[in-house]
Parts: sequence; structure tokens; C-alpha cells
Amino acid sequence: MNSNKSLRTLIYIYLFTILLDAIFRKWVFPSYSAPIMMIKEVVAIIIFFAGSKFWNTFTFWEKGFLIVGFIAFLTTLLWGHQNLLIATYGCLPFFFGVTVSFIIYRALEYEDLMKIGKILVYISIVNSILIIIQFNLPVMHVLNYTGGSVEENVAEKTASELAGVFRPSGIFMHPAHNGPFIFISYLFTLYFLFINNKVVNRVVLIAAFILTSIAVFCSCSRSTVFYFIGGSVYFLIFCIRSRIWNKKVFITLVCLIPIVFLFFTSSLGKQAVENMNERFEIASETQYLGQSTTQGTLSDIAYRMVIYHVNAIIDPHTLDGDEVPFWGYGQGLSTQVGGRIADVQKHAGFMLAEFDGLRIICESGQILGIFIIFFRIGYPIRFLGYVIGSVGRHRYLSLITYPSFFLFFWLTSNWGNITVANFAFFIAGLFMVCKKVESRKHGN
Repeated sequence: MNSNKSLRTLIYIYLFTILLDAIFRKWVFPSYSAPIMMIKEVVAIIIFFAGSKFWNTFTFWEKGFLIVGFIAFLTTLLWGHQNLLIATYGCLPFFFGVTVSFIIYRALEYEDLMKIGKILVYISIVNSILIIIQFNLPVMHVLNYTGGSVEENVAEKTASELAGVFRPSGIFMHPAHNGPFIFISYLFTLYFLFINNKVVNRVVLIAAFILTSIAVFCSCSRSTVFYFIGGSVYFLIFCIRSRIWNKKVFITLVCLIPIVFLFFTSSLGKQAVENMNERFEIASETQYLGQSTTQGTLSDIAYRMVIYHVNAIIDPHTLDGDEVPFWGYGQGLSTQVGGRIADVQKHAGFMLAEFDGLRIICESGQILGIFIIFFRIGYPIRFLGYVIGSVGRHRYLSLITYPSFFLFFWLTSNWGNITVANFAFFIAGLFMVCKKVESRKHGN
């Protein structure tokens, strides 16, 4: 019993190191950003060994990750960049990734799901408030930590004036972390608001709902908008399909009309919407010349989600157009940490590839890379039948957590970023806990 309690405590610590480490890295101990960043990985390693009693129950998928990780580690040292430190860093997700997800699944129960959902809702309120404040502050303000140099003519401008050139990151180190967090916390907010209203105070939920909705427009991030709209549409669809389209949902939608009107007519709302519109227009014009904003946006979604990764597998080349070696450049080289350690300007910090479809191939080579991609996207896809079958069967928690699980493992999600990778593993474990408790309650 004590060992289980200790393991659960470690898992909660793991969650907080993922969600809150940027607060210490940005504002409390910025000089120690790199070692603080690695704390979450250290906790994951401790969980892996603390959960050793579950090793003999690893499935084909966890064992597959360990095997391809071991092979990738060897090929990196034999034919890749041959740097032991970078290779070790690059292989951490293989050894202490889905294996930790599995241990989370075995260790947590329903009560933990409710506590974790509650934590996500409360943190989302703090994060949303901070994003809204950052949106109205100069880029160089202490709350708008930039993580790098800023041009002089931009330094005193606010995020609301820059059309997404600068994007508020809230409590996180980078705005790329905001979209996935907002996605999962927003869906939990909707779950507690409309399905299980006994866990979180209703006033808190309404505040989280409204603040998240405003923060999304102040985020200056197209990805965050996609996550928010996608999450809203997804929830409404499964509400209808699951026959929980009740008066609470209808009343909330009706009440939203004046709130939305007040926001869009306020100075903050106008700034946020104008900024976001310009952000979409600039991105479409830059990336897809000759296409309208709508066409460019849809083209960008298709490119990011599918086309980029198919091209990476069929005909892999680095961003500079170089052919990928048979065994790749080696694990970890196309990450910010690996590129900095190697001090190779050409390949420093995501310069081999933009998204993980190509990054994996560049680091691992085409053949081994395909195996890695198979295990990575196969890990969530194997549950797709269960999730589809959950509609109408009161398996609401699985339906709530699966979209985040799937998107975190999809190749657009960059596991070269240690925060994104560890959040992916935590959410994977969370989904499997949902499946466990719901299967136990409702049957397979």
C-alpha cells in the first residue's frame, strides 16, 4: 500500500513539474533554466524504476518502444553523431516515455482522474488570466519573458500590436505548450460543467470557461485557436451522439450570446480579433501565395497534419535539402538541446526538420524511422475502436481525454521539446486510466 501511495505521489509531482517548471525557469531561477527543465525527466525516470513491479506486464507497444530506442541508441553511437550525451538525451522518450504512461495507467484510479482534472481546470484559470495580461503588456515586460533578443522597434510594443509576431505564453515557456494544455483543460472544464458537476464548483467552471475563451483569442496563436474550436465542435458532437444534449448545454449556449457580444465589442475583444485576423492573413500570404486566408489556413492544416509527414517518409531531406544518411544523423541532434550541445550551426535547434515526421527520419534514417513512426502513431490509434464504441455508452472520460492523447502522439507534436514529450506521456497514461475505470464500471 505504501509503495502504491509513494508512486501516486511521484505521479502528481510529475504533473506539476510539467505544468509549472516554466514559472521557475522564466521568473524565479532563470539562470538555472536548463537544469530545471530536466527535473521533469528525472521524475519520469524515478517513476519508471519505482514502478518496476509493472515491468513484466508491459505490452507489445511498451516493449516495442524500448527495443527501437535501444537500436536507435546503438546506431547513433556507431554511425550517427556519436555523442553519448546527445544520444542519451534523444533516446529518453523511448526508455522513459510510454513505459511511464503504462505505469501511470496501472497506478492511478478514478479518484485520481477527478483530482487531476480539477488541477487542470484551476491552473487553466491562472494561465488564461496571465495570457490576457501579457497580451496588453510590452513585449519586454517582466511578465512577457521572451526567451531571446527582441528588435528595438518591437521591444516596447504589446502583443496586441504585433499580429502574432510575439505570442503570449502564459505560465509556459513557449506558446507551443499552450495549445495542448488549453485543449485538455478546456475539455475537462466542459466535462465537469455539463456531465459531472459534483467535483468542481460551478462558479469556478464558468470562470474557467469564459477566461479560456478570451485567452484563446489573446494567444495570437493559430494552433491554439484550432485546438479550441476543434475541442468545442468535438464536445458538441459527442454530446449529441451520446444523448446528453440537455437543457444545461442549451442554456449555456444561449447565455454565451451576450457574453460573446460584450467581448467582441470591447476594446480588448476588438484588439484580439483584429490581431488574430491579421495573424491568419499574414501566415496565409507568406506560406500560400495566391490563396485566400481560408484556403491558406485549410492548406496549412492539411500540410501540417498529413502532407509534410508523408513527404518525409517517401522522400526525406533536411530543411537544407540534404539527403538523410541510411542510419540518420543520430538521436537528439535535431532538438534545441542536442543542437546546442553539438554546437553545429547547420543542425542546431530543429534545423533538420520542423515537425516530427521528418525529425524522426532525419535522426533515425528511413527504415528505422518508419518503425519508430509506426510505434508512435500506433500507440493511440489502437484505442480508436474503443473510443468510437464509447459513444452512447457513458464512457465520457475516455471521450474527453482521447483527442489530446491522439494529437500529442501525432507527428505534428514535437517530442524534441521535453515539455511536450512528457505531457504527451502523462496524457497517454491518463487516457488509459480512464479506459480502465470505465471498462471496470461499464464493461468492455
